[in-house]
Amino acid sequence: AASYEAAYLSGDRDPDLLEALGAAREARGDLDGAIAAWSQAEERAPERSRVLVALGRLLAGRGRFAEASDRLE
Repeated sequence: AASYEAAYLSGDRDPDLLEALGAAREARGDLDGAIAAWSQAEERAPERSRVLVALGRLLAGRGRFAEASDRLE
């Protein structure tokens, strides 16, 4: 997880990195950080269903149902 954060801080915004970063942040309980990473992954790879599902699930968990629904339609 630390290597994902280091790569992110160095300016890397590859969608694969952002997905891994989102998953790592979620695993350690940083849900807002996970949402931020998954949102950036969505911006760079909007066709990836796993990004939309993960982001939708996290948004719904935060009570942001309208935003979640947009991703899960």
